[in-house]
Amino acid sequence: MRTDKRLTNRLARAKLRLANASIEDIDFSTHRGLDRRKVLSLAQGARHARLRNACPRHTEIAVPI
Repeated sequence: MRTDKRLTNRLARAKLRLANASIEDIDFSTHRGLDRRKVLSLAQGARHARLRNACPRHTEIAVPI
């Protein structure tokens, strides 16, 4: 419930032009240098998951005594 309120407040403060925009609304036909596969991959979180698995946050480091 708190996270919903935080998100609502942050979205209101962001003053987004297109508050109801979604990934499906992106027009890839205009030349903007957008790669459809990269955008859709990012939208699915694939890149984030790969990076998180490749570089775990909490890794134990062996310290010689």
